[in-house]
Amino acid sequence: MAENVEARLEQFIPGFEQLKQLHLFSDHDIKTIIKKRRAFEYALTSRSVTPDKFLEYIQFEAAFLEINEKRKEQNGIDPNVTRLLIDVDLPKHIHSIYRRALGTFPDNMKLWELYFDFCENRGDIKSLHFAFDDCIKRHANKPEIWIRAARWEMTVNNNVELAMKYMEQSVTVNPEVPELYAVYAETTIFQAQQIQQRREVQSMEATSDILKAPLAIFDAALKKAKPLVEVFKHFNTIFKNYNLDNKDLIEMASSQADPELLAEIAGASEKPEETFNEYLQKYPSEDLKIYYAKYLARNKKGKELVALLDQIDDYTTEEAEFFCKCLLDCGIVDDADDFLTGTLETNELKICKLRVIDARSSSPESFKESAKQFINKHPESKKLLNNVFLFYLAKKNPSFGFWFTTVSEISSQVDPDELSKSLMFTRAKFGLENTDKLIQKILPVVVPSPVFIETCVKILDEIFSTDPKVESRIRQLHETAVMKFGRENPKVWIDFCGFESKLRNWKKLEEIRKRAARMLDDSSEFSRLYQEKFCKVQN
Repeated sequence: MAENVEARLEQFIPGFEQLKQLHLFSDHDIKTIIKKRRAFEYALTSRSVTPDKFLEYIQFEAAFLEINEKRKEQNGIDPNVTRLLIDVDLPKHIHSIYRRALGTFPDNMKLWELYFDFCENRGDIKSLHFAFDDCIKRHANKPEIWIRAARWEMTVNNNVELAMKYMEQSVTVNPEVPELYAVYAETTIFQAQQIQQRREVQSMEATSDILKAPLAIFDAALKKAKPLVEVFKHFNTIFKNYNLDNKDLIEMASSQADPELLAEIAGASEKPEETFNEYLQKYPSEDLKIYYAKYLARNKKGKELVALLDQIDDYTTEEAEFFCKCLLDCGIVDDADDFLTGTLETNELKICKLRVIDARSSSPESFKESAKQFINKHPESKKLLNNVFLFYLAKKNPSFGFWFTTVSEISSQVDPDELSKSLMFTRAKFGLENTDKLIQKILPVVVPSPVFIETCVKILDEIFSTDPKVESRIRQLHETAVMKFGRENPKVWIDFCGFESKLRNWKKLEEIRKRAARMLDDSSEFSRLYQEKFCKVQN
């Protein structure tokens, strides 16, 4: 083992001697490089070696290579005229580290990708070609490797025949992967365009049918790959990229009785509704009706949606949620309520029912009464439904007295972060004084969150500018925050420090800093923020 390490190091001696003679690196520099390299070499012989250790070694050598290039430039050494030993040895050495890494960890795709990048950036065509071949032999089931190899051969190495060969093999090995067929088709399009361009340059008639091969591949993909909609999407993208007419693609795809594929084609057509209806006549199915209904819902075509939903016999829970929300968004309340006649199995359906109650209520008072009865029937979702209830109640323009009473009644049964939004609504609609009244009313019963406390502090800070009496209340809120959340949340400590800093209470600020350092499980982030925000202020 030691002999192998030293042998690897000795091969660089002539190159190092040349660097010293040219005064690019000193004796100390070279000894440091050799010492570091020796440590890496021994580390790579360990049974516990990791991919990261190989990458550290590569990064070290890459940095050495970069420094060498800069120093040559500084010393007026033209790389096009003078080629040093190290210019050959160092890239070869990095190649060897990559190959050793891949020999040890052949299943690490990150290493393969980095090696491809290195070869490509160095313009090392031969090494990259061998790397692709080696990786494909080991990982023939990885579509991304076939695609990268083919695209590089086609667009960079100008070897479209090899690119086509790669992709032909890829669909044989992975017959169900849509993207492989699309890239295979792309290689044939690329080749056909090259032939056409050569014919045009030579003033010859362009006889090549550019669509024949890709359409044949598309036909094969429709028979073997899944899902069909992905096959169509990939081919359609390729055709658009090469400015090709996709009429034949659409015609071939339309012959497939696949609802998702038909919906994709219809939705992107010039006359979607007409196309959907045409497909429904030809391939009537519940699934295609569902896709059409989703299209109508997304495009807010409420009248057409209602007519189509009447033709559908059954829905999944997710579909019922989706259509119910879309109908409500279109203001079609009665039809939305038809989805809510049975047991409301999910929270989304319960929220939809609350929206129906809201839409049918003429006043805040009637909405509250009906919503309360509904929410009480679903105690398992009470907190969530109360959150939603307050959101819609705020939109009904309640009086402050009614709003104050309602929020006070349910504040202990509302998520504190959502309650923060209610406080901000109160601030905007009813002013600071009324918001403070609400805070004082609900604070004793709310289990606060950091967001809730931050919101209360923000509101009281506004009052503090005209009423210094609230200082003690703000400080108490900060104390509550650090006592409840101060072990894991550095922000609550920073907020507390910010309050005392604004008052220029330097002694108190230092006390809080020390408490935070003791109490936080990890005080590093707090220390960084404290240094950034407060040390300059005190100075």
